[in-house]
Amino acid sequence: MLLSLQTVKHLLKAVTLENLISHRSLLHEGKLVLTENTKQIDVYLFLFDEFLLITKIKRNKKNLELDQLLKEGCTFTVLDQPISLDRLRLRNIDQLNASTSGLPHSFIITHQNRYQQCIGAFVLQADGHIEVN
Repeated sequence: MLLSLQTVKHLLKAVTLENLISHRSLLHEGKLVLTENTKQIDVYLFLFDEFLLITKIKRNKKNLELDQLLKEGCTFTVLDQPISLDRLRLRNIDQLNASTSGLPHSFIITHQNRYQQCIGAFVLQADGHIEVN
């Protein structure tokens, strides 16, 4: 019996996700806006005890607001590899530069490799004032 490539991918995704989140504690979760070039994307972050997971919400119903989608249940697509907390750096964007660039209440998350080189950067925006230490 041969398995199709799509079946194998589905099986591997389920196993990988189960390995990723099992035996981990979810510390915090919440919605933010990710700025990429000139696009703004609604994202949902999951902070576990060992890593941060940045996801995009898959909208099955086009006209629903994010809060409504979360209440009714939705699907999340992982945008990038999980970021281990020991390789994550937070950078606050001062409010003068943030306001000038049209990104109030923004901050940057950088992902560093083991040589302390930046291998990923995410400009995120909150609904209101945030304080990053």
